[in-house]
Amino acid sequence: MALNDRPARPPPPDRPHLPSDGLPPDEIRRREEAGGTLPAAGHHVAACPCCCDTFEDPALDTATEILQNREPPSTQCLISRVMTIVHDQMWPGPTLPLDDPTRTLHIVERAASAVLRRAADEVPGVTAVSCRLARSDHRTGVRVSMTLTAGMNRPLPETAGLVRRSVVDISGHDLGLAVTAVDITVIEAHHTPG
Repeated sequence: MALNDRPARPPPPDRPHLPSDGLPPDEIRRREEAGGTLPAAGHHVAACPCCCDTFEDPALDTATEILQNREPPSTQCLISRVMTIVHDQMWPGPTLPLDDPTRTLHIVERAASAVLRRAADEVPGVTAVSCRLARSDHRTGVRVSMTLTAGMNRPLPETAGLVRRSVVDISGHDLGLAVTAVDITVIEAHHTPG
């Protein structure tokens, strides 16, 4: 809507007011889209608060122009996005048992992996690239395999130890996963400033 200081005046009680001298709003839009002209649109539109609100909307005009000029998404891209969403909702991925006495609680591997990557990222100079979890026995044990990048501000074995400790603490305390091993592969070592 246009921002006007003047309030819209109600139509006279004897007849309802229609923008553009009696044309209903849907007819106005239809004629605009067809490229036709509107009768008495010039001075009336500028003076009538109802018509100003109908015709003057720079934000709507800008949004319409952007949408008209935007390339439509390819059908294949759209299908791929829809299938990904459907797959994620229908198949959340493999589950892992939590370390509880009833052995009835499970967590989706993807959710646990995200938490453990954040645990590794909390170690200064470390960025977790990937995290895979797999059962290490038939009960509740879980083996964690991580790839990460590490800064050279301390020896790599010390960094790996800090990551292992952080992953084991978070997995046991926050998630309730019994981690039996944490395998770490450093795929990039970089110098950290300071």
